[in-house]
Amino acid sequence: MREGHATTSDVLRSLKPATERGRTRTHRGTREGEGRAMDTRGISPSSRAVTASPTPSAPATTDHATVTTTHLDDRITVAVTGEIDIATAPLLANALHAALAGNTPRVEADFSAVSFCDCSGLSVLLGIRHQADSQGRAFHVAGVTSRQVQRLFQATGTTTLTTPPLA
Repeated sequence: MREGHATTSDVLRSLKPATERGRTRTHRGTREGEGRAMDTRGISPSSRAVTASPTPSAPATTDHATVTTTHLDDRITVAVTGEIDIATAPLLANALHAALAGNTPRVEADFSAVSFCDCSGLSVLLGIRHQADSQGRAFHVAGVTSRQVQRLFQATGTTTLTTPPLA
């Protein structure tokens, strides 16, 4: 070996102690090459507990999203946390279809803790709105705080999804 050149194993050995000393570690996601920062207890910093009102269901979870359904007198709220993409859109779709299966006049998707949504998630939301309209029920997306999700709705002309229905 030439002077001043390290082998691959030397580099890997030198990196290992640095990652073990830190407060975070990488948790491999479901998609190849993707990782997510986790604290030493295995909790993602972007994960937040969703506190729900009266009767929440057990949360449905994937590596990137959590969905909790809450039944109130006049509406069902489906609170979503994380990222909605091709891998997690079915989770959202299942929860929203189940909400529409009941007889509550209003269904809302709470996106206040959604950091990302792609066209797969948008397709689910548009399909649910169509289904709700055909049943004579109200559906909207509440609490959109992510700039990325706001831009998605603006660019696709679907900001009406975020407009609450008239009482």
